[in-house]
Amino acid sequence: MKCKYIITLLFFIGILFPATLNAQDVINETPGGNGVTKPEPFYRFGVEGGIQISYPERDGAFKTNFVGIYSFDGGLTVSVTKRFYTGIDLRFCQFATGVNPKYDTIKTQMICYMGGLKLGYHSSMAENFMFNGTLSLGEGYVMFNGVPADAPKTGYNQQSGYFNVSVMELYNAFEGAYIGFEISFTYLNYNLNPNSIGFQNYYNYNNSDVQGATRFISWGFEVHYCLGKKKK
Repeated sequence: MKCKYIITLLFFIGILFPATLNAQDVINETPGGNGVTKPEPFYRFGVEGGIQISYPERDGAFKTNFVGIYSFDGGLTVSVTKRFYTGIDLRFCQFATGVNPKYDTIKTQMICYMGGLKLGYHSSMAENFMFNGTLSLGEGYVMFNGVPADAPKTGYNQQSGYFNVSVMELYNAFEGAYIGFEISFTYLNYNLNPNSIGFQNYYNYNNSDVQGATRFISWGFEVHYCLGKKKK
């Protein structure tokens, strides 16, 4: 379904974001009855990383022929304000051909390396749970291993631009350390042409299967560690 990734993202944002905003409104009551808010820490730098499973969405050839094996993301961040930050975005995603009893000898792998810059926003660090959202832009490199013997010798490894949108709900495990769940959508400006990797002799394709950019959804676990705490 074309809008599946949009529906999935909106669902998680609708569940996670309001829940976090409600947490920010909680006021601790002192024995005397005076309402006081928790002091919010401010960290200058951060290191983050995570592991996910990816699910192909588009184009048709990519979705039909490949399944996600695992994905990694990582990066370094610098705070701009108490809520907004920027940094380096690094990603690695690996896909492999799905089960095909007729052609089970095909063991092709599709690997995506991505690197760029990110802009992020997080809710208050004064609470135990923190909402985090990022937008990343950069360059990617798509390569294939184990293509069929009758595939062209060159032309299937290509550079491509990408963007990624991620939303996370993180729990403050201890001071400066957060762990939680992440879901993301990645758009890779790369069109998978089955002819370039020799798949046209093993699978049947419609015209719509070979049109459009590569897109996939990932979800898994994320860890953030904050550094350089500043006093108020």
